[in-house]
Amino acid sequence: MICKKRVTIIGHLGGKKKSCDGQTVKTKTVYSSLLLNEHFQVEILDTYYARKISLFWIKLLWNLIFSDCLIFLLASNGRKFLFPILYFVSLLGKNTINYTIGGKLYEETIEKQYYKRYVSSFTENWVESFYLLNNLKKIGINNAVYIPNFKKISPLSVNEVVHKQYHKPFMLCIFSRICEEKGIEEAMAAVTEINREFGEIVCLLHIYGPVASEFQERFTSCLKLSPEVFYMGVVSPEQSVSVIKNYYALLFPTRTFTEGMPGTIIDAFCAGVPVIARAWASCEEMVIDGETGYTYSFDKPQLLKRRILDSLKDQNWLKMRKNCLKKALEYDEKLVCEKIIGRIERVLHI
Repeated sequence: MICKKRVTIIGHLGGKKKSCDGQTVKTKTVYSSLLLNEHFQVEILDTYYARKISLFWIKLLWNLIFSDCLIFLLASNGRKFLFPILYFVSLLGKNTINYTIGGKLYEETIEKQYYKRYVSSFTENWVESFYLLNNLKKIGINNAVYIPNFKKISPLSVNEVVHKQYHKPFMLCIFSRICEEKGIEEAMAAVTEINREFGEIVCLLHIYGPVASEFQERFTSCLKLSPEVFYMGVVSPEQSVSVIKNYYALLFPTRTFTEGMPGTIIDAFCAGVPVIARAWASCEEMVIDGETGYTYSFDKPQLLKRRILDSLKDQNWLKMRKNCLKKALEYDEKLVCEKIIGRIERVLHI
């Protein structure tokens, strides 16, 4: 009989809401993958309830005491509240794995010097980019491990993309949380300016994703001024590839330099759709200019318009689509989850 090790995942599940943000999707996928391993008895704590009910804190205390390994997937706010507690239990010898969400951990550690003490105390820190891995090493944090982002979706076959024909109007899309930080307004303005400049409808933009409440009014106003831009609602993670595959390109005009490794770009690669992205810190690890899409300087957001026009003239767009399908294999769920399970077994000496 196998003696199972108790593994507790601490992350955001969104309570009873149907959340489709990257953090929630990642937490659910990791949980479902670990459930299949015969060596683990897996528990999960939803940080959605951390500020709402005391039962969360009772369950947390129980798992802090009795779990063999704690894996926590926390964004900036979660780190602020839970890092001190997890630091304390790590000092008591508990196996603690910080599965970093987003790309801000290095900057946060520079800003908050005590974070270095927290992060260094954990058994391992899993990061999704070499940019973050190398920067943590520069400040003396040597327990970081590269674990690629991944999605529980299968790429299309080459045959499904090679026969795709494009013509005016070229269909562009955005898949993300709809808020100011995602550069939505820049994308809307670029499409409007292109069409105005040519005096015809050269391209259309479809926007998918949940709209942040604080951005709703502004977004609605922008849509009224942009007749070539349409809000298409929210699509479930399982349907992302089947929707994105119908587009010419996915736009990623983020205003956040410390983006992580966005799942929406993996969706695009699985759909064989090139990405036009503003070059955030670790962008070149995903979007290779001229191979899997186009990039433009983070300091020059106005270049989005030019890069869209460049893409419309590109004679190698079909080759790029094939490159995207190849790149998608790097983020394969099975391969990454095998690495995750291997790291946990190593920590637990299984």
